[in-house]
Amino acid sequence: MVTLCCFAIWKYFGRRWNYIKYLGLLPRKVKKDSKSDEFLTGFYGDDVFVYIVHMAALMVFNVLVVNVQIVTRFIASSCPVIYWFAAAMTTSSVNHQKSTNRNQGQQTLFQKVVSNEVVQQVMNFKGNNRKTNLIIGYFLLYNVVGITMHCNFLPWT
Repeated sequence: MVTLCCFAIWKYFGRRWNYIKYLGLLPRKVKKDSKSDEFLTGFYGDDVFVYIVHMAALMVFNVLVVNVQIVTRFIASSCPVIYWFAAAMTTSSVNHQKSTNRNQGQQTLFQKVVSNEVVQQVMNFKGNNRKTNLIIGYFLLYNVVGITMHCNFLPWT
């Protein structure tokens, strides 16, 4: 979790350094990012800066004061940024809008589950890039080990 948080902070600071060096106090302007033609929305948007600073402060506190067993629980329960970052790194940036398919209401439950993007990424594990596989593998491993240890009355955080 610490590695994922530090990577999220690094990516945001690297992409938005011109915004961060003024602490977001300059007037908002809708500008295109210099590295690509997409507008800065989603994880790299202006509104996420406050959450990034919050997560950075919590990470410093965690590293200096908190026990290792509490770090994951502390960050996962107080920072939505880590989930936004994982979603931004694992989903394709082509189209994040919902499709307006008329047959979507007539799909069976199995068809809805199979058409979910996360399920498709898990089923296509070998076809994903390495970064996506590491993030999905971390969350899957954390869930499986956590469920196993909890059911056996072992400590797990």
